[in-house]
Amino acid sequence: MANHQLLGVLLLLLGLTTFCLAAPPTPCSTPACKSAAAYIADAMNATANPCTDFFAFACGGWQSRHHIPDWKSRTGTFDALNDQMTAQIDALLEAFNVSGHGHSHVKSSGSVAYGAYLYQRCNALGIDQEDAVALADLKDVVKEVIGVWPIGQGQRAEKDKSWAENIVKAFVAGISAVFQFSIQPDPKNVTVNKVVLDPAAQGLGDKELQNLTANAKEITAYKAYIRSAAKLFCGANCPTLEEDIDDIIHLESALASSKLSVEDQRDPETLYNLLTFKQLADRSKFDFLAHILIPAVKALGYTPTAQPTDQLIVSDVNFTIKAVSIISSLKSPDRTLANYIINAAYEPEQNSITIPAGILKAPFFDAARPFAINHGSIGVVIGHEFTHGLDDQGRQYDEVGNLKNWWTPAAIKAFSERSKCFVEEYGRQVEKITGLHIINAAYEPEQNSITIPAGILKAPFFDAARPFATNHGSIGVVIGHEFTHGLDDQKRQYDEVGNLKNWWTPAAIKAFSERSKCFVEEYGRQVEKSTGLHLNGQNTLGKNIADNGGTHESFNAYKARETASGASPTLADLPKFTSDQLFFLSYANVSDPFD
Repeated sequence: MANHQLLGVLLLLLGLTTFCLAAPPTPCSTPACKSAAAYIADAMNATANPCTDFFAFACGGWQSRHHIPDWKSRTGTFDALNDQMTAQIDALLEAFNVSGHGHSHVKSSGSVAYGAYLYQRCNALGIDQEDAVALADLKDVVKEVIGVWPIGQGQRAEKDKSWAENIVKAFVAGISAVFQFSIQPDPKNVTVNKVVLDPAAQGLGDKELQNLTANAKEITAYKAYIRSAAKLFCGANCPTLEEDIDDIIHLESALASSKLSVEDQRDPETLYNLLTFKQLADRSKFDFLAHILIPAVKALGYTPTAQPTDQLIVSDVNFTIKAVSIISSLKSPDRTLANYIINAAYEPEQNSITIPAGILKAPFFDAARPFAINHGSIGVVIGHEFTHGLDDQGRQYDEVGNLKNWWTPAAIKAFSERSKCFVEEYGRQVEKITGLHIINAAYEPEQNSITIPAGILKAPFFDAARPFATNHGSIGVVIGHEFTHGLDDQKRQYDEVGNLKNWWTPAAIKAFSERSKCFVEEYGRQVEKSTGLHLNGQNTLGKNIADNGGTHESFNAYKARETASGASPTLADLPKFTSDQLFFLSYANVSDPFD
């Protein structure tokens, strides 16, 4: 959930009003209530006036003690809870007793023990050894994808390789370069999957790359980053390094400048362009099917079945056409693209699984209960993840995480035959998995569903033992936020089964547009102090609608519960605040002041 210094129109109308009135019901002094009161008090700046600056009053103390680290772009309550979860995972795996046991014994003693063993083995590497291993892995990937990273070395990557072949090699290695292909449900018929072609992300943000002069500070830092990475390969003798870096920057800038505006990227209808492969080839003067998809499918060990008359969804047709022209007109397309691929899009594979601390408790795991119960719960979960290493995708990576065809042809054929029963049984189901440890929530328009992971169901977001006003002000607003996304300016365009469909009447659409203008204008007046830049209220409209709508609905639900079951208790350690005020203080506490 995003948040801004403005906590919302409703916060002003409802929250500030409550701070001018006071009639507290029964106070609560249980341990849970004391903990909730301490968290709220610690986050506050009691010297601020809540009727003139509620943000400073509710969050000023927290903000003064938390600053954005150099290695992060933001920080907030979500980030703090995520850091706490990560620390718990590290501590749990590090404390697991695997010492004195050999590799074979630990491996046979259970998946949890073996996972802890692997974690501790990796953690035992010194930083220098970790860096050496990581660099060796990177060089292996570079060799597999482009042969030699030519940056700074005055030589071509592979003289007989076209730029399209470089993209194919990158695609097979799991790297999206210039173009990103995926298989997704058709937004207008979610029972059918289609190939989707999107622009790939650049090494730096599009906004910075679109204007190199105005963002000279960021570009200089980006060049320094590329330079430091490149010197790991070309060493002290890099005669063409600066020229190569400039080529990368200008290629990325040209690609970023060819994309749809941020406003247009938020419109699902604008992003829905159904073309045949032949139509795309005719418009772009490049045959994506023949030169990229078919070679990539073959390289992955499959038999291509797509035909020129088959359809795909192209999210940004103009970008796709321009990108082909931009690359083709480069002075040295294969060399520049090889440098671009390795610099901007490398993400190493680790042949590992993650077992979050959030799941290592009842009902999934309890060391004190019979091991048969643990094997039937957490054992199945871990077995599921280990088995992914031998599924139709995971089997294509070797024991150290390199993409490598290590199965015999007979084994591949047997695997394909035996897996047909799963394809037939499950048909076209699309599985969306969210880790239980995730500190967030989500609305999926294609499924018309929301996901609330277990990781977020803890303080300060939720605690069943504290007053329900505080829960409604925190996790209630989060849930309301996700529900309201179903009717924001983007997601309202999807129907009840998740299809992109214009199901609103023209009068309803007109009224929605008129009423949403207040959010665009209100948030557009907000200025980021360090840069002096105004927030773009149109680009943040979906989040702003969800923030305000979620707060409104959760507050209504809280008041309905009070009507049905009596007033929510107050907090004994914060006696001057009413339940209504605690609702808004709790909301402020789970909002991210730096997001």
